[in-house]
Amino acid sequence: MSQINLKSISGITSITTPAGVDDQLTVHTNDTTQRVKVTQSGIDVTGVVTATSFSGSGANLTGIDATALKDSAGNVKVQAQASGAIVTGILTATSIVGAGTSGIKLPVGTTAQRDNTQGMLRYNSTLELPEYYNGTEWIAIDTPPTVTSVSPTEVATASGGNITFTINGSRFSVGVNIKFVSNNGTELTPSSVTRVNGNQLTAVIAKNSFVNAQEPYDVKVVNPSGLQATLADQINVDNDPAWVTSAGSLGSFNNYATVNVTVSATDADGDTVTYSIVSGSLPSGLSLNTSTGAITGTMGAVGSSTTANFTIRATANGKTADRAFSFVQAGPNTLAYSYTGSAQTFSVPSGLSSLTAYVWAGGGGGGGQHTGAGGRGQAAGAGGYAKAVINLSGLSTLYLVVGKGGQSGQVANNSNNVGGGCGGGLSGIFDDSNTGHGDAILIAGAGGGGSGDSNGQAGEGGGGGGANNNGRDGIPDERIGQRTQGLGGTTSAGGAAANAPSSGSYTHTNPTAGSALQGGNSGSQSSGQSLRPSSYLGGGRSYIATNGNWMGGGGGSGYYGGGGGICGYAGGGGGGSGYAKGSVCSSVVGTTGSDGSQQSTTAAPENSSAYYASGVAQGGAPSTDGGDGRVVLVY
Repeated sequence: MSQINLKSISGITSITTPAGVDDQLTVHTNDTTQRVKVTQSGIDVTGVVTATSFSGSGANLTGIDATALKDSAGNVKVQAQASGAIVTGILTATSIVGAGTSGIKLPVGTTAQRDNTQGMLRYNSTLELPEYYNGTEWIAIDTPPTVTSVSPTEVATASGGNITFTINGSRFSVGVNIKFVSNNGTELTPSSVTRVNGNQLTAVIAKNSFVNAQEPYDVKVVNPSGLQATLADQINVDNDPAWVTSAGSLGSFNNYATVNVTVSATDADGDTVTYSIVSGSLPSGLSLNTSTGAITGTMGAVGSSTTANFTIRATANGKTADRAFSFVQAGPNTLAYSYTGSAQTFSVPSGLSSLTAYVWAGGGGGGGQHTGAGGRGQAAGAGGYAKAVINLSGLSTLYLVVGKGGQSGQVANNSNNVGGGCGGGLSGIFDDSNTGHGDAILIAGAGGGGSGDSNGQAGEGGGGGGANNNGRDGIPDERIGQRTQGLGGTTSAGGAAANAPSSGSYTHTNPTAGSALQGGNSGSQSSGQSLRPSSYLGGGRSYIATNGNWMGGGGGSGYYGGGGGICGYAGGGGGGSGYAKGSVCSSVVGTTGSDGSQQSTTAAPENSSAYYASGVAQGGAPSTDGGDGRVVLVY
């Protein structure tokens, strides 16, 4: 290898190695250290190259770390990566100009990791917001939230407890607050607020916090930065209607009974309440007033007791409350009528086409008793019985007559004054308020009065006739074979009065015959004697005795009344006849009352019937009034 001392060379512009040498040129310092080597592949430099400038792209430079910038101590301050450059420490620049579209990524850390240096800019992962430090405090960089919806939008304040609202929108920050603002500006604060995420919140508040008079309420969302948004007029107070009427049965009603029952509910907000049937149904014949809650009408007919169940809904401004109710349809209706002294009415219910009537007439009054040995006096006849199915076509009102039992012949100062008993009053049903003979639909004849005597030889009263039956003749005085008794009324004529010739010397006023709806009176002994009152309706009257002669009984009333008995030789009054109008009545049953029997009470006919009442239609024992009549309607 040839060596050239460069210090002694000048004016050389090129050096070429001779052929056959090692094809390289090296440059050494005076200590023989190689610093430059030139070969066919390039130039290798050892040490620092100092130059005023470099040219070329530097694409072929190797061995140089171009990805990092280091400080004088060799610490990497800027490190290049595929995703960008990482700067360690403080980057000081008069300006930073970004490029591209992806953005600048801020340092990320929690609130606890803050570095309180003025001018610091970072992303707070706790708040989920960027922030900067102004030298005194950290300021969040925020934009106002938006509120798009709230659910629910109605509060039932009267139901008690809490309500949970869900608020939807955007940019809800950590630590966000909610206010419900009334129409007068009053703010309600929820007991708890939960941030589900940046787009949804939930808030819990007591229902009774809201006031109906202050609706509608706004929903206000306030971020910790103070930025806020309000969704106006979202929440209204609207309570469910509250039932006043207790659930369960609204009553028990027989067939065709008039029903007028009202169910009611109230609304705390003052909204109008309406009513509707939502399940089941009312019994036939009844209807619900949807505005008032009144259930009215005529109860439909069923054969036996039935319960109708249904549910009524109360509605107020779209809010509803349901309640279950029921009616007991008790089945056939039974109306019993007792003696009142005047005609009673039955209004035919709408839809009622027929009913069954059970009728008992009044019993005759028992004869007076002598105060002497044995007392005696004679029993009266029992009232008759009539039953029929009455066709109500064309009839709107029935007029009911319930007969009074005949008054007995007893007086307070009886001594020898043994008067006869009065005939009983008929019971019946009429189609006109006049209750005249031509108005009769169904009649049971009344029993005749018993005679007054002192030894039991005078006659008893005859029994009243059942429907379409003649009345029974009174019983004669057994001492003579003459007609001392009144005869029973027939279905076509009144019963004849007693006419015993042997009684003529004892008689001042003769007895009278029965007539339409009227029993005959008994005879009197002397002038000045007065008649007892007639037993309603049409019972034959007897005179009040004033001396010791025996006196006969009055005739019982009926379709045609029985005749009166005579005095002196005293006979019982005849019973009245019964009647059933063929064009109206069907399934007719008539049972005639029994004649009086000495000194015993005379039992009423059909007294085992479910519709009979104790004492009705009995013939009076001596000194005892007869039993009143009875009318029972079943439908």
